[in-house]
Amino acid sequence: EAAAAGKPAAETETMAGLLAALALAVDQGRPGYVTSLVPRPTPSLAHRLVEMLQTELLQAWSESATPIAPSAILGTLNALEQVRQAISDDPARQLSQHLSTSTS
Repeated sequence: EAAAAGKPAAETETMAGLLAALALAVDQGRPGYVTSLVPRPTPSLAHRLVEMLQTELLQAWSESATPIAPSAILGTLNALEQVRQAISDDPARQLSQHLSTSTS
């Protein structure tokens, strides 16, 4: 399907891996699932997929026949924001944080 859309197979695999990592990162509350991907996707691609995922979640919640607990919505949105911040951090800051937590 992606090949029909003109996207190379490698790009499709990167997007699929990133989307899976995003879902896992949000579900588990561990943004490192996204930032530790190899090869690391571009921040712009990661941000686009985070925005798309958030949009789809908001739409699904608003159309749900059963009410969604506000705490579940806020928890998921908070996890998405943590992922967004993690992919926005510059590499030097990440290294600094990693080193400071490793020595503690």
